Amino acid sequence: MAEIVPSFALYGAGQRYSLRLVQKMTLKAIERILMIRHILLITFTTDASTEAIEQVREAFLHIPEHIEGVQAVEWGINDSPEDKNAGYTHCVLMTFQDEQARQRYLPHPRHEALKAIFRPLLGNIVVLDYPVLPPNSSVSSAAY
Repeated sequence: MAEIVPSFALYGAGQRYSLRLVQKMTLKAIERILMIRHILLITFTTDASTEAIEQVREAFLHIPEHIEGVQAVEWGINDSPEDKNAGYTHCVLMTFQDEQARQRYLPHPRHEALKAIFRPLLGNIVVLDYPVLPPNSSVSSAAY
């Protein structure tokens, strides 16, 4: 029997799908249509140099060139006037084409090389992943 998925998992990109459609879809069908957003909130150690942080930034930004299915990487430095960043100063937002792309990324040698230069500079990190529908997506009976 197909596994039933909560309907909230398919809300996104300005679209909403009926509970009836969601109940007919298997998890594998849903994984084929959902993109994954991967967010890192970062603080660096006080002794991390500007040059070393720049090396980490460049390594992140070049990941899509080397790992299939990593669609985009953004790097940002906090500039919110709200003072609610809880001490986090930098962020990375990655977009994976689908679950398979995320699974390729995690053990990939480029990801391991990135961690090797990143971890010694890392003060603290929060990692959050969530699924989203691709822009302009639609779900049809072919998806399940």
